[in-house]
Amino acid sequence: MNPLWRDDGVHSGSPITEKLCNLSLMECFIFQVYTTKGLEIARVTVIDDRLNVMFDSFIKPAAEVIDYNTRYVM
Repeated sequence: MNPLWRDDGVHSGSPITEKLCNLSLMECFIFQVYTTKGLEIARVTVIDDRLNVMFDSFIKPAAEVIDYNTRYVM
């Protein structure tokens, strides 16, 4: 068993865990980019039911980015 995961499936290695556990509703936005190895996650944002940002993190893709996938961004 991964030591960062509790028996109830909650990730316990993150400082945001307690805030996320108390949410009644949340939305997760994931931004993906195309790399030389395929699609990879580049950003994750979690908001609560009042649109407060609970977590926002950029993630460096493991491979070289070839397309930032912005054709649908307004």
